[in-house]
Amino acid sequence: AEAQSSWSAVKDEQSEADWGRVAFWRDLIRAEILQATARPRVAIAVYEQLAKTCKKFNRTYRQAFVKGKLALALSSVGDIEGAQCTMRRALRLCQKSGLIRTIIDLGPRAMQLITVCMAREDDPALLFFMDMLLKAEALEPGQHMQKAAQDQMMLQELTKRELEILKRLMVGAKNREICVVLGLKENTVKWYLKSIFNKLGASNRTEAAMIAKSLFAAL
Repeated sequence: AEAQSSWSAVKDEQSEADWGRVAFWRDLIRAEILQATARPRVAIAVYEQLAKTCKKFNRTYRQAFVKGKLALALSSVGDIEGAQCTMRRALRLCQKSGLIRTIIDLGPRAMQLITVCMAREDDPALLFFMDMLLKAEALEPGQHMQKAAQDQMMLQELTKRELEILKRLMVGAKNREICVVLGLKENTVKWYLKSIFNKLGASNRTEAAMIAKSLFAAL
């Protein structure tokens, strides 16, 4: 009942126009205040409802961020299984959209939870993304500018045709689909992919797509 009353401002009939940036941050701050004032279970209920609202209005960044907050709140009340499950869902949202800072901005506790999740994860693509996050978070403040410059140089090494193919990899296009769209033979596409993998340091198309999303996101 307490959780329900805390969320009384959110209506089921709420329209997308009514639920903008101000409303989102107002409700998020409300949950954080509840968490900080030793009412974590009420905060969890607020986070859960806020995540549902983000999903309803297709706010991927906000949904991933809130799910990360929810994972940390679950961890604080000893629900480790729920925390890991929720964090993995947040990570999959970030992985799909190439969101790096979303999870890193949650702080050291989020990185610790990701480390725990890695020990039980069997999806190679998600493991690769988790490792990428941990490495990015470990950079010293001054190294972030250096890393951004290196990322830009990496993209500049790709030819115009390689960039066209890479952008299609990022949306999950298969070789034959790329052939049709760009008017290339399949062997030619395979040759370009091999060149792209070498330049990005990727071992397969999934890794190449994930690296590319992080590179474009950093620009």
